[in-house]
Amino acid sequence: MDSSHLKNTLKSIRTLLKQPGVRKHFYHIRDEDDAIVSAKSIKPNRTVPVICVSNITGENLGLLRKFLNLLPVRREWETLAELPVQVAIDMVYLNVPEVKTVVGGLVEQGCVYIGDALTLGPDEEGKFRQVTIRGIQVKRVNVKKVEAGAHACFAVSSEEEELEGIPGGLRKGMVLLDLKTEPTPEAYWRFEAFITILFASGTIQTNFQALLHCHGFRQKARIFLLNDPSGLRTGERALVQFEFMFQSEFIREGMHLVFIEGSTKGIGSITRLIRVDQPPERTRFNSGNTRPRLGSRTKDSPLRKPTSPLVSAVPVDPSRIYDVSCSISRNEEITTNTCVSDINQQVPNQSALPQKQVDTSEGECSPLQSPLILQMPTEGKPKNTQSKREKRHSSTRKEKKQMNDDEASFNIYSD
Repeated sequence: MDSSHLKNTLKSIRTLLKQPGVRKHFYHIRDEDDAIVSAKSIKPNRTVPVICVSNITGENLGLLRKFLNLLPVRREWETLAELPVQVAIDMVYLNVPEVKTVVGGLVEQGCVYIGDALTLGPDEEGKFRQVTIRGIQVKRVNVKKVEAGAHACFAVSSEEEELEGIPGGLRKGMVLLDLKTEPTPEAYWRFEAFITILFASGTIQTNFQALLHCHGFRQKARIFLLNDPSGLRTGERALVQFEFMFQSEFIREGMHLVFIEGSTKGIGSITRLIRVDQPPERTRFNSGNTRPRLGSRTKDSPLRKPTSPLVSAVPVDPSRIYDVSCSISRNEEITTNTCVSDINQQVPNQSALPQKQVDTSEGECSPLQSPLILQMPTEGKPKNTQSKREKRHSSTRKEKKQMNDDEASFNIYSD
C-alpha cells in the first residue's frame, strides 16, 4: 500500500474511534515490545490495537500471530463445556458422497458425541427437527467427540424426512441444540435491543429497514423507536425494538448485533426477547433461500391476464355507434391475434350489420354497431425488421443490378 493511502486509512480509523458513542483509544503496534505491552495491559472495550500487515509481502504477519497468542481468553470454555449443547452453524454442505448432509460451526456450549440426538433449526416456518450425529471431523480428522470452543463439521441425518426438503433449506444462522434440555426450542420474530448509531446520513425513524447481522445470520429487519419519536442521529444511543421481515430466528439475550443500510451503521446488544401471538406479514422465500425479485409473482398471488399493447377491447353501450380506424376496412383481414376471438363472438355475422356506401378515397370509414372499441396505436411508425447487414446486402444487389442493366443497354446501343 502506498504511504499516502496508509496514512489516510489510519486517519480514518482514528476519526471513527473518536466519534460519539465509540470513544476508544487508538494504540498502534509497531514491534514485539508494543505487542507484549498491549496484550498484557489491554483494557476491555477501551483500547483498540492496530497492526499494519501486508498479505503480499508478509510484513508484520508474524507480529500479528504473536499478539493473538498473547491475548487472554475471553470465554471460560471449560465452564461452558458443562452447559447444554449449542452449536452455531456457519457452513452447510449438501449431497456429500456417502454422507449426504454436513453442517459446520462453532461449539458454543456443551460436548457433542457421535450418536447424539439434537434439534436442528429454525427453518422458514420457525420449526426445529430432530437429527442424529453420524460423524464428527475437526480439521479433517475424524473424532468421537468435540467440546466447547472448537470448530467442527457434523454429518447429520433425520429419520423423519430428508433434510434437503426443509422449507427454506439449510442455511447459516441455524443452531444445533440439546434435545433433552430444550425439547421445544423457540424462534423469535421481535426483540428489544440497546443500540448505538455509529453513523447516519439522515434521521432514523420508526419502520427504518436495515440489514441485521447477528449470531451468524443476516436478515432485513424493521426498527421501532420507543422513547425517541423525533428520530436517532449519529452518536446517539437508544432502546429500540427490531422485527424480522422474512422469518423468525434463534436469538438469546446478550447477543451482539450490527445493522447496516447504505452508509448508516450501528451496533448493539439484545436485552429482551418478545413473543408475538401472530407472525407479522412477511415475504416468503423462494427455493434455495433467496428473496423474491421485485415485481415477481409469489405462490399465493393471483395470476394477471396479460393485455395486448396493440389492440384492446373495451365494453361500451351497444346502442351507440363507433367508427373503426380507417386503416381497417370491411374487406381486410384482421391479423392481430389479440381480441380476434372477442370480435367473432360479439359480431358473429358481419353481413348482418348495417352497411353504408361511403367513398373511402376521401378517408371516410363505414360505421359499425358493435359493443367493442378497437383501440389501435396512432403514434409511431412500424419498425423495419431488417438488420443493418441485410440492408447493406440488398443495397449492394440493387447497385449490381443497375450496373448490369446499364451495361446491357450500352451494348445494345453500340451494336
